Amino acid sequence: MLKKILKEDFFRNVGLLVSGTAIGQVVSIVALPFLTRLYTPESFAQLSLFLSIVSICSTIACLRFEIAIPLSKSESEKDDLSILAFVSLTGFSVTLAISAYFIYNYIDEARITLEFIILAIVTVFLLGLFNLLDFLVVRDKNFKLSSKTKILQSLIQNSSQGFLGFTKFFGGLLIGYILYVVWGIFSYRRYLSFLSKKLFSLDFSQLKKTAISYRNYPLYSTFQSLFNVSSIQVPIIIIAIYGVTPDAGYLMLAIRIIQAPLSLLSNSVSQIYISKAHEERKKNNLYNYTVDIIKKLVKLGVLPLVTIGVSAPYIFPIIFGPEWKMAGVYTLYLTPWFCMQLMSSPVSYSMDVLSKQKIGMVFQFLGSLFRIVSVVIPLLYMKDLMIIGHAISGFIFYTAYMCIIMFLLKKDQKMVSV
Repeated sequence: MLKKILKEDFFRNVGLLVSGTAIGQVVSIVALPFLTRLYTPESFAQLSLFLSIVSICSTIACLRFEIAIPLSKSESEKDDLSILAFVSLTGFSVTLAISAYFIYNYIDEARITLEFIILAIVTVFLLGLFNLLDFLVVRDKNFKLSSKTKILQSLIQNSSQGFLGFTKFFGGLLIGYILYVVWGIFSYRRYLSFLSKKLFSLDFSQLKKTAISYRNYPLYSTFQSLFNVSSIQVPIIIIAIYGVTPDAGYLMLAIRIIQAPLSLLSNSVSQIYISKAHEERKKNNLYNYTVDIIKKLVKLGVLPLVTIGVSAPYIFPIIFGPEWKMAGVYTLYLTPWFCMQLMSSPVSYSMDVLSKQKIGMVFQFLGSLFRIVSVVIPLLYMKDLMIIGHAISGFIFYTAYMCIIMFLLKKDQKMVSV
């Protein structure tokens, strides 16, 4: 039975990706008890604010052309999509820098300094480039390189954060994350070289044709992704700026711990899913394939998440220090949300496969409003309930999202069968 499982492409590919992610996560988890003693909750709150801003911007920086790369039907389409993604990334980063120059003087937040803004803009470009290269790696199904990269990224990030923490450098957490991204780009340098060569051999007529064929990505998927990431990150920004001072730091530690098993499976399965989704739809099997993926995620991921959530309030003060007790409580609150996210996020790429980006965009917009309101209302009346509101809204949102995905997949299968 075990040999049969290991022979399946799904488990073999997931095994490659999970091994890299797992080792990287183990390194991060082992480092956290040291980092929480080197840095204060306020330092983690600053990192949380930084990552939230960078995540929102980098998600849409390539106008989502990058996620179409694994779905490209030919090598020429792959080349065109890579160029479109890079040009979009460059234009977005320049626009972001110009916008920041004009609005900086109007920002009334002590932690958002000029240095903070410059680091954020540079990181947005670097992270966007890394994501672009990562999808090229997925297109080639070079999962071994992806796995190796994740391990080394984690080692570099945590070792640099630890070293800078010993030197009492307040921005050590930020610098460590930037080094994490830089190493990822260096690890994918072969794909970066490929991209740079293609930039000097452009076929503008073919590029225009590809851009028109994949226009739903910048027109709909970009906004869908913006609303999706905003629904998660904007509440964190609100909590970091307006909430109880260390709460964003507690929330970040809670998310980091509970995301360890989640990202271990979710990110890896997402890459496998998107690499095979187009083929499965051609066989009119995408709905069944998606159901099978969700069942595997339930079996492999939900139990570890629940175990972590229930035990967190008791073990966090012991592992991370007594000042981090509330992070354990918040982990418990977040568990139902992340269980639903684990099951829905990897298969959400089916919206792109079905060309249902417009529906996804509308849902993500309504969901982001709902999730932001769930934090703003407690902010106005009872700040202590902001994180609870954020957790409940996350559970409701991802439950509804998965229901919509499955409905669309089932409908598509029936239409193809007719």
